[in-house]
Amino acid sequence: MSISDRPHEYALLRWVDLESTKIDERLIGILTDFELVDLHNKKSDIIKTYLKNSKVLLCSFFAEWCPNCHYDAITIKKLFSNYEAMGLKIVLTMDYSSKEKSLLFVKKYELKMPIAFGELGEKNEEKRNRTQFYHFRKALGDTRGWGAPFHIIIKNGDQNNVGIIMGEIDEKQIMCFLKEAL
Repeated sequence: MSISDRPHEYALLRWVDLESTKIDERLIGILTDFELVDLHNKKSDIIKTYLKNSKVLLCSFFAEWCPNCHYDAITIKKLFSNYEAMGLKIVLTMDYSSKEKSLLFVKKYELKMPIAFGELGEKNEEKRNRTQFYHFRKALGDTRGWGAPFHIIIKNGDQNNVGIIMGEIDEKQIMCFLKEAL
């Protein structure tokens, strides 16, 4: 089955109060302490930087081999193009595959937002099960194995009440949210 033959797996945006949710405090730190690296293999603090300077921060986690991430890349590109000037910041984290394959994915869709690399540079289930991102997703009830695409939305720097999309973005829903938030 080619990517274009694969059905969409849309997920609705839901808001989660991380302070009152029974999530291990160490996992809540994923929003600011998640260890990302940039194109030069240096630790990236892009999320911390953007938290201070954005009305809405969208942190998207993709895997280049994931068909639904290919669909979502088109949506992310459109959102970035239409709303960046209004205060939307997007950080794309590529995970579960090599940097080379991830960069080919980014190039294919002409994604111009900041790119970081997650905890895993390969599709390895045993290693995935030990990652901070995996435990964060599971604590939020994500039943998917790999959990890509996965989106975290932070409005006005509020890291305690975040929007979560566990799957593809419903474009109409996110556009309504952005029109109101920006």
